[in-house]
Amino acid sequence: MSGSIFLLLLTAQFSWQVIGTMPDPRWGGRAVPVEGGVLLVGGEDEAGPSDVVQFFSAQDGSWQERHPLPYPLRDFAVVSFGGQIYIMGGRTAMDSATSKVLIYSPEVDSFCFAPFELPMKMYGMEAQLVGEKVYIFGGLVDSIYIPRGYIVDLNDFSVDSFDLNVERSYFGSALSQQGSDTSIYLTGGLWYDYLSSVERFDPAEQTWSGYFELPEPRAYHVSIIHGDTLMVIGGEVNGQVTSSVLFSILDGTWFLASSMFYSRAGLMSADLADSIFVFGGYTYEDGEKVAVPYVERYSVCIDVNEPGEVVDIDSVVRAPNPIGRGDLIVVSSPVEIELYSSEGRLLRNLRIDNSFRFDELRLKAGIYLALVRSGQTERVMKWLYLP
Repeated sequence: MSGSIFLLLLTAQFSWQVIGTMPDPRWGGRAVPVEGGVLLVGGEDEAGPSDVVQFFSAQDGSWQERHPLPYPLRDFAVVSFGGQIYIMGGRTAMDSATSKVLIYSPEVDSFCFAPFELPMKMYGMEAQLVGEKVYIFGGLVDSIYIPRGYIVDLNDFSVDSFDLNVERSYFGSALSQQGSDTSIYLTGGLWYDYLSSVERFDPAEQTWSGYFELPEPRAYHVSIIHGDTLMVIGGEVNGQVTSSVLFSILDGTWFLASSMFYSRAGLMSADLADSIFVFGGYTYEDGEKVAVPYVERYSVCIDVNEPGEVVDIDSVVRAPNPIGRGDLIVVSSPVEIELYSSEGRLLRNLRIDNSFRFDELRLKAGIYLALVRSGQTERVMKWLYLP
């Protein structure tokens, strides 16, 4: 076959901004997207668990106090359903956990107790809502790992259970909904030590698949699926608090995106349209946990490009599609490119000032992944090369 085919499947642009500070810095709480912004619920600071609830405006960065929790709470799980927020389990003090479920109504700024409780006093777990059912994964009871997951039907409050593939706590979870296909991804966490495993759970079939591994064991992080991209943000990597951000286009290949300005674990995050907000978290100073006060915004733009005559990414990278042998890939400003095999092995580090020809790289036919950096932005591309 003469010529080459250049197929751009995905572009993703990332950049960070520090946009303010928290009035009450803390970690181990939850950030919940609500109309106009984010609700920050509970957590912990240097004095212990917190009952603070605050609203953060995504429009102007202002803060508003909301009705406090009935009791200080940290390490709980949360889902939103029917305009209400379900706050499940957690720890009320260093050695005291709860099985109670609180319901918060943002419209009237009030709490009530749900008509059901969790099967046990649990904390350090994750929960995701699929339809009208809450899927609860992992966690601890009296420092013992929980071997089963639970399903709570919010219509009749019935509770069912299912087997976990890997017991874990303080991990990340993310919900992926692509058409009729729904999956829940669990990333890293703790099982006596730091975990690197990433698993995919099919809620319809209640089946597991060991999906792929994180580059390094990690816990106390957050995971978000934005479009086709799984992101893992912050946390502890083998006991060291990190500012690093990983992303994968759900094929087992990881890229290291721009780091946050501040290292943090136990952070709270919320995904709002084209921005991901990160709040609080902790770091260590002289061996002691201290709260990180800063709020950072992660601007994300993800576009899927179908094959066409010309691919033009923000006027930075321009290439014909398909590309013939000898055709130029033109850049309007200098870029740095990390070129990976489809298995995630780094092949080349390139700096392109004006243009280059892909066939000059003398690569075999196949799929290649490119991380393109231009200024403060990054893009990931997927190229099919058929010389």
